[in-house]
Amino acid sequence: MAGWLSIAGHPERLAPRLAAVTSTRVTIIGADGGVQGDSLEPATVGQPVGDAWEIARARRGGVGHAVRQLRDDEPPQYLVAVPADLGRVIRLAVPLGDVLDTRARMRNRLLVGAGFGLLGCLILSWVFIRALTRPLQAMTHAADKLARGDYDVPLPVDSGGELGVLARAMTGMAGEVKARVDELTAQRDLLGAVVGGLIEGVVVVGRDGGVALVYAATRKNAEKYGEALHRAGMRVRVYHA
Repeated sequence: MAGWLSIAGHPERLAPRLAAVTSTRVTIIGADGGVQGDSLEPATVGQPVGDAWEIARARRGGVGHAVRQLRDDEPPQYLVAVPADLGRVIRLAVPLGDVLDTRARMRNRLLVGAGFGLLGCLILSWVFIRALTRPLQAMTHAADKLARGDYDVPLPVDSGGELGVLARAMTGMAGEVKARVDELTAQRDLLGAVVGGLIEGVVVVGRDGGVALVYAATRKNAEKYGEALHRAGMRVRVYHA
């Protein structure tokens, strides 16, 4: 508005037009301190504006701000004054209530926006944490099943990063353990079949002198062996193959 004032004449007619554009009260003060144009009170043209701090601040090249009543019958006004050409000052006035209402609406919008932003962050965080913890939960469940001897457990080997490396390592470990267990089971079954087919009785005695194992040929005489060994002071444990 100060730039427009520098290229336009007749400030008494310019003030109402600028007021209509900005929805404010516009006052143009000349270098001599007299009112050259006022959008609300044209009768004040030619009268001195009086002692106004915001106008004095604008004359010193700054931007003057003030809150006060311009008339007794109106609410407090928020005033802003800026310097213009030829030593003039242009001042805008708006009811303080309008400023407070605008500030309150802006604050409410910021609060609502912040609330939606926080909600969006929480949802995104939940999705991210869910995507991160789901493979960990699957691997924890798989490790528990591996500990119980179930080696056919699907693992999220397609996970990226360290989780994928850990899942592939656990899958390889499960395969190795299953292969070793199957090998030991086959050897046990083979040994049991060979020894169980013998005509002679076989009794396995441990390092402590106790009977560790009695095979089928001696099963019928297990109690007899147990009593004889007990009389000899030896501890007896009998297992059926």
